Amino acid sequence: MEKVQFNLSLARGLDYYTGLIYEVITEGSAPDNTTGQKLQRAAKRDKTNEFEEDRSNDPSIGVGSVAAGGRYDVLVGMFSPKAQIPCVGISFGVDRIFSITKARMEKLKNTAPLRSNEVDVYVMAFGGKGFTGMVRERMEVCKILWNAGIKAEFSYKLKPKLPAQFKAADVNGVPFAVILGEDEEKAGKVKIKELGLPEGHPEKDGVMVNRSDLVREVRSRLEKPGATDSVTASMDELVVEDSKNPIKTGDDGV
Repeated sequence: MEKVQFNLSLARGLDYYTGLIYEVITEGSAPDNTTGQKLQRAAKRDKTNEFEEDRSNDPSIGVGSVAAGGRYDVLVGMFSPKAQIPCVGISFGVDRIFSITKARMEKLKNTAPLRSNEVDVYVMAFGGKGFTGMVRERMEVCKILWNAGIKAEFSYKLKPKLPAQFKAADVNGVPFAVILGEDEEKAGKVKIKELGLPEGHPEKDGVMVNRSDLVREVRSRLEKPGATDSVTASMDELVVEDSKNPIKTGDDGV
């Protein structure tokens, strides 16, 4: 079989594995054997620098397995001496899978950066002296967006500072912000700002819209190509579960 290799030199968890063991690798986690061996031999021949060189981009080095497991018949018995329970399990290295996925996405020009959640709008508020935090107003705007099927969130803090709110949105990769202000609230308006726009962009500072038009304006921006990422589509090749025969995972580590 092309996709399966029988390797007698493979060793894992010698203190608890009692039978068959297996590892899962991808092209992103382990290099081609021929290419890797040639590069490693060349590196040994050309080893003239006494300092360790940066090999972060060396194709002969992979991140290892992305999933692994095996048979461990006596492991559960450590916690229940009266019963011997045979077990077979597998676990997945989520960090490694995401690292490979991120690297793959960076090679695709039509793919947006990887986001850590699916939130589309971060609702913020700011004000001057005597600022109350506008918690009620932020919750009301979030409710409007939620009722329209738009994924939104806001800071749990009573009086969050505006820079902290922008940082929270940036860390989580949220593409849009809806900004509330005391004067704007009185006028029935809110500001929609697309985050990450370059300097000089006409909408860099955001666009003021009527609160009644908020849902329509947000939807129109979300529908633009590239407004949100396509993480699910980019991970299609990493599907490891059959809906009819789901794989049970264990905690034996990768």
